[in-house]
Order: sequence, then C-alpha cells, then structure tokens
Amino acid sequence: MKLKNTQTRRGIVKVIIIVVLAALVGAAFLFMTQEKSARAASEQAMATLGDVVDSSDDPYEPEKVREVLGREPNESRSPSKNRLVEEYVWKGPFSSHTVYVYYSGATIKVLEAVSLNQTLQDWEEG
Repeated sequence: MKLKNTQTRRGIVKVIIIVVLAALVGAAFLFMTQEKSARAASEQAMATLGDVVDSSDDPYEPEKVREVLGREPNESRSPSKNRLVEEYVWKGPFSSHTVYVYYSGATIKVLEAVSLNQTLQDWEEG
C-alpha cells in the first residue's frame, strides 16, 4: 500500500511541476510578445515622423502629428519660448520606448526633429 501512495504522490508532483513550467513558458511568451509590440510601435512612429522631417514638403503641426500617431503625447514641455517637445511612450513589460518629437516656431509650432529613446540635448536646452 505504501508503494502505491508514493507513486501517486510522485505523479502529482510531476503534474504540478509540468503545470508550473507551462505557466512560466506561457507568461514569458506573452511578455516577449508585448515587448516586441511596444518596440515595433515606437519604431514605426519614429520612421513615419522621420520621413516627414526628411521630406519637409508638408510641415506638420502638433495636431497633425497626433492625428498621424493616433494618440495624444504622454508629456509636453517648452524648454524655450519658441520650442515644444512632446514625448510619446509605448510601455512593454520590460522597458519603455519613447519617441521625442521636437517643434519650433514663434507662433505656429512645426515639426523639426524626432528621436527614439534618447533626447536631443541641443533641442532640450533653450
């Protein structure tokens, strides 16, 4: 009778270990998928706005950038009178990915520069 109870316990322990490992693998897969999605979205935003800066045929004001990105910035600030900086953040489970959008202009702010995960110091300082 003891042999049967021992085998049953071992079987239960094996099942528990398999279930826990499967849950960990599933969670890791989910986290990696979310991280990849956040990174891809920020890179796409950077590429889209970078193309606009390079072409300069059609100046983008902040409202147009928000329309193109389909969202509002997470943060806006004016480091000097004629500059505006907006931050768009995509959060993954492991890290955040930030697109910095820089505008200049006395009365109408126009898109001038964009960067990914790194501020442009010459734009941040007045």
